[in-house]
Order: sequence, then structure tokens, then C-alpha cells
Amino acid sequence: AVFQSLKNLCAERNCIRVDRVVADFEAAVWRAVKNVIKVEVKGCLFHFTQAVWKKIAWLKLKSDYHANLGTHIFSKKLMALPMLPYNHISQVFDKITTELPLHKELQDLVSYMKKTWIDSSVFCPQSWSWFEEPIRTNNDVEGWHRRLITRAKKS
Repeated sequence: AVFQSLKNLCAERNCIRVDRVVADFEAAVWRAVKNVIKVEVKGCLFHFTQAVWKKIAWLKLKSDYHANLGTHIFSKKLMALPMLPYNHISQVFDKITTELPLHKELQDLVSYMKKTWIDSSVFCPQSWSWFEEPIRTNNDVEGWHRRLITRAKKS
């Protein structure tokens, strides 16, 4: 409903043309943008790495990440996947995940990556690949919103 209202308002006033939306990884928002506004949706690079890091923490891999160089480099490679051309991501992911023997928690991380990012119909690699893209996050917009809300509260 919100996206439809914004779309109608912008059409009435001819005030803005949206070609692409950069968003956090919230499936409901992505579906709404794709179905209502009908533009490309890209996932924020910061929020991608944050999601991977949260999964690392959830799997209790943080201490291993800090203590074990192999785990650290492996995790960083996974977090760097968005810097590749989208059509190379799956192949590089397969290469990374077969380079060294993985203990159970790292295997669980690989399963998460495969299900959530590599084979996902909602968050497919094309939607989070930032290869040769100058703007990779929505953090500047989030900061602007935060300042706007702070000023509005003071008024």
C-alpha cells in the first residue's frame, strides 16, 4: 500500500523517476518494490556483509574467525562475493567452498550462503553483485533519514 501510494503521488506530480531501489534484505520489501514499482532492486553491500557476519556469530564462529587465519580468510572471501560480476559468483563460491576441509560450523555457513544468497529466488546474485558499481550501500540515505527524524522531533 505504501509503495502504491508513493507511485501514484509521483505519477500525479511528475516529481520523480525511480530506476533502481537499493534496500536492506527484507523479502517483503523486495516483493513490493518488484510488484508495485516494477524496477530493479539491489541489496545493500553493507547489509549483505552484516547478514553474513550475524550468521557467523549465530554459528558461534566469531572466536574461530579471530583466532584461525583460515576461517578468517574463508569468511572474508564469502563477504567479498558481491564484488564479482554476478555471473561469476556461483562458480567462485563453489571454488571457495571446496578449497579446504570445513568443520561442521563452516559447513553450516556454506549451507546458509548457498540457500540464502547463491540459490535464492528472492536475493539472487544479480541483485547483490556490485561489480563496477559506484554506489554500493543505502547508508547515506539511512543517515539522511536519521537526521530528518531527529530534526522533526525537535520541532
